[in-house]
Amino acid sequence: MKVLFVCTGNTCRSPMAAALFNAYARKRGFYRATSAGVFAQDEETSEYALAALRRAGLRPKKKKATQVDEAMLDSADVTFTMTRAQADALRAMRPEPSNIYSIFDIAGKDIPDPYGEGEEEYFACCDVLKELMPQIYDFVKKRT
Repeated sequence: MKVLFVCTGNTCRSPMAAALFNAYARKRGFYRATSAGVFAQDEETSEYALAALRRAGLRPKKKKATQVDEAMLDSADVTFTMTRAQADALRAMRPEPSNIYSIFDIAGKDIPDPYGEGEEEYFACCDVLKELMPQIYDFVKKRT
């Protein structure tokens, strides 16, 4: 099963979410997550995001930001956005019944963007995402 995490620029939240999900799923099932952004530019994964993932016990790799497109949405079995507004934007690209959900749908809250903030905000964001991985994983598992 393919899982796609989407945020704004694909430099902070969605790369962290994909890495955390892959680490969680590796021990439990055969799911694989990737990430993209609704407004991805020519940037790489934030150093603070990489530091937050290392602090969480992972060995992340820097990657170039990827712009989400319809082909990515079509190939993903489940897509998660960090905010409700991002989910709405993606649903506008794919008006038929879709597999696009906001983390709000699971957790009852949007995931704030740490972009441009300090290391502590990235660590806090990573901690929230890590805490949500069991719920996200169970949500995906119910759709298999």
